[in-house]
Amino acid sequence: MKTKLLKLSLLSLLVTSCGGGGGSSSDEEPVSIVDPNPNSSSTLLKTGIISGFGSIYVDGKRYHTDNANIVVNDAAGQPLTALKVGMKIQLTSTDSSADTPTATQVYYQTEIKGTVQEIDRNQRVIKVSGVDVKYDDLTHFIGISEVSLTIGQRVEVSGSALADGSFSASYIELEDDNDTYDIVSGVISNLDTAQMTFQIGELIVDYSSATIEGDLSNNAQVRVKGSLQQATFVASAVKSANDDTDSPHDYDVEEIEGVIDSYAPDTRLITINGQTFKVSNQVTYKNGTSSDLAAGKLVELHISYSGQEPEVIKVEFKQGSYIDGKIKGSIDSIDYANKNLTINGQSYSANDNTRYEDDDHQYFNFNDLQTGDFIELVYKVETGENIILKIEREDENERYEDSEIKGAVSAYDSSSITVAGMSLPIITTANFIIDDLRVDLETFLATLEVGIFIEIEGNFDTNGGFNPSSYEIETKDDDDQDDNQHRYGHVELEGRVTELLTSTSFKLNGYEIDLSSATDLEIRDRQVSLSEFMATIKIDDIVEIEGYWESSSRIIADEAELDD
Repeated sequence: MKTKLLKLSLLSLLVTSCGGGGGSSSDEEPVSIVDPNPNSSSTLLKTGIISGFGSIYVDGKRYHTDNANIVVNDAAGQPLTALKVGMKIQLTSTDSSADTPTATQVYYQTEIKGTVQEIDRNQRVIKVSGVDVKYDDLTHFIGISEVSLTIGQRVEVSGSALADGSFSASYIELEDDNDTYDIVSGVISNLDTAQMTFQIGELIVDYSSATIEGDLSNNAQVRVKGSLQQATFVASAVKSANDDTDSPHDYDVEEIEGVIDSYAPDTRLITINGQTFKVSNQVTYKNGTSSDLAAGKLVELHISYSGQEPEVIKVEFKQGSYIDGKIKGSIDSIDYANKNLTINGQSYSANDNTRYEDDDHQYFNFNDLQTGDFIELVYKVETGENIILKIEREDENERYEDSEIKGAVSAYDSSSITVAGMSLPIITTANFIIDDLRVDLETFLATLEVGIFIEIEGNFDTNGGFNPSSYEIETKDDDDQDDNQHRYGHVELEGRVTELLTSTSFKLNGYEIDLSSATDLEIRDRQVSLSEFMATIKIDDIVEIEGYWESSSRIIADEAELDD
């Protein structure tokens, strides 16, 4: 059988005309991604998230990489250090049934790259090159933190494109290259072949001057290189996932991780990452059942190519963004043999799926932890045990940044709340939020109960104490909220001033921001009056506001700060 190019799935789209950070090859010399052993009966193609190193762990399983061809943005032969935890990669293996399989190739492709235009810290969404990028507690921030991320910085993003045109980030890294182009990835809608435009979410893409690979159609996944000009992304290259998926494959099994775009029970057709597959009648499920198959669910599909057509033989439902707790603190004790540690007297256990992050140590793992290390830990409760989903060892700067403590309330009174073993004071001047609406302390205390999930924002001081600045609980399910949640209730928004309206109002990212004499106003950490604030700000200034939505286009600001 002739050696063929591997067919890359959605999140590893090969755009041979696109370069990228991390040592990309030139546009004139694209790299062919070739399966080195297409005749092997155990050849596996796997798409997943890097969870650790030594050699490389993908979704908790270790693969040897000593002789692997590591390809980063089309540049072959890269060192393992070019990869980072949280990246979504594609891996090939010719001995996938082994206890520790050997990776013959590891392939990474940047999916979003560009300048941060807006930040909605309440809904945890940033706009990059016109695309809404969603992040959560499992997103890995490399070279930057969620708190220090700001408008105007260039970032690289990896993760999953969603059916609504937004993007779910597993990895966000501060870019330090000098590239002048941007990259966006997502699902095509409103394709206009006459005008040669389509949309990714609300972003309009003009492909009239672009080179095209694959077929363009509505609902197809694409990766686009170009530049954002005003509100239009002008493409120089477009790669579609719709390219000859019915031809014979050079591997026997494919494992694809991503978010379900659609599932039709009557036809048993499932679409993920722009590709459609038939679900086998003998399919097996892990962490769920067939009733859980629905658009928006994060899954890993195991696809067999042994028959006349590809079939999904296994569906594994993944963690997604739901967690049971998030804490920060110093490690009290460690049991290396059982991969167990304690913080604030609470016990937490790591397993094969735990992700490890340390910006200064790529091979950081459980054995590198020491008593007294200050870490951020995200966990889920399974059969009464706190299972660690992610550990990040924090440096001095991150230790004292604003952060969150999340978890179930185990005890409370009028002066304190206990979460994850931490007794946190109730600060009467802090913000109290219920279902995205600010309330008074009395209402908040009346709603509190043992077992309710709470998010407490604040920061650690040099004495190790945590100083809360806001307390938030949700009593409603997401389905009970407005469909347009980002325009309901409490909001924290950062962006650029787009228009000065009146002596007490301006537009930020196109939204009207209303101030008053009661608004807490700062210019570069200095308290100022309303008149001084409005006299100082100008078009394109970066402003961060906190307040509430008065309508779908108007925000009443409780706080506003002009940044550098």
